[in-house]
Amino acid sequence: LIGTSGLSLIVGPPKSRKSQLSRYLIKCILDGDDFLDRRTQKGKVVLGLFEESIPNVRAYLVALQIKNISNLVVITPDQGKNPLHSLSKYLKENDVDLVVIDTLQAAARLENLNDYAKVVPVLNKLNDIANTTSTHIMLLHHTRKGGDGSTDSVLGSQGLFASVDTLFIIHK
Repeated sequence: LIGTSGLSLIVGPPKSRKSQLSRYLIKCILDGDDFLDRRTQKGKVVLGLFEESIPNVRAYLVALQIKNISNLVVITPDQGKNPLHSLSKYLKENDVDLVVIDTLQAAARLENLNDYAKVVPVLNKLNDIANTTSTHIMLLHHTRKGGDGSTDSVLGSQGLFASVDTLFIIHK
């Protein structure tokens, strides 16, 4: 479903369980378990939390009974003024297989997701980070209100869908 490097985007309406799906993928990568009936490679994961509280996420991760939790690093916005620069530096210094960013807008600090000229450079930077570090970066994002489940449902510029290798659309 996703490559060993590159970008993917999970989109869905609020409360459609995007975060839970990504955390189940994290568990599967950390423990080398199958994900959605597909084999995974056991590896190291970074979870970037930019909206949710750490205690809530910790409780969810404990409930998943992850065996190799020591291979998970959680980063939050207060660990640097520029999250993408900090992430790039961390990935260059550490061997990481998967990064999950929850959510794209909060991490990238984009005020207007409809501005193609501002959105695409951020995604190009993330893609460059992913490819130069052989890491897959998964971004969580929202759909438009009343989205029909097509690629047009992605909230913001068409550059979002155009810039990723894989798009997952979740329906409520």
